[in-house]
Amino acid sequence: MTDVWTFALITPDGVVSDAFDSIVDLVQRNGFVVVTGRVLQLDLPSMMRVYRASEAVDLENDPFAQLYGSGAACLLLLHRADGDACATLTRCKGATRPDAAEPGTVRYLGENVILNLLHCPDDPANALRELSILVGPETAERYRAEAVSGVLRGAAAVRASRDPRLGGDFLPRGGQSHPAADRAAVRAC
Repeated sequence: MTDVWTFALITPDGVVSDAFDSIVDLVQRNGFVVVTGRVLQLDLPSMMRVYRASEAVDLENDPFAQLYGSGAACLLLLHRADGDACATLTRCKGATRPDAAEPGTVRYLGENVILNLLHCPDDPANALRELSILVGPETAERYRAEAVSGVLRGAAAVRASRDPRLGGDFLPRGGQSHPAADRAAVRAC
């Protein structure tokens, strides 16, 4: 299977909202492993290229411009061993407008068409194209290879090393797994 990787870009509204933990939980419940995460500072020109938008934007008054200039985003590199990664994540994401999104999807938790918490690519070709825009072509290829391999990196690897279910030798806090602590580590990207 080749479609075993994708990425989720939790937008600034998703990073600062109470929805962050729910987004990570939903992604994991749908068979994804968070290989690693990175904090990104987004900029409007890059996001316009990601969205293939060509119209001029009023940087002072456009809500899209204000969102992407408002703070950090969290890039999650994802592996899904069962394949169909991009299509599965797109279904998890839900409809663009929260009022049209199904309960149990990420965007059901959103505020409106702009503040809808998450971006993800529609297909594998767009995944690499968009990731290249966000982090540069060389880094994108390295991230893609890491996500395809499913080998955990960074905070995800540290968490797994502490969980005997994932091959580690101990669990934190007296033998209990703590999903909230795991989400906090992902939050730190």
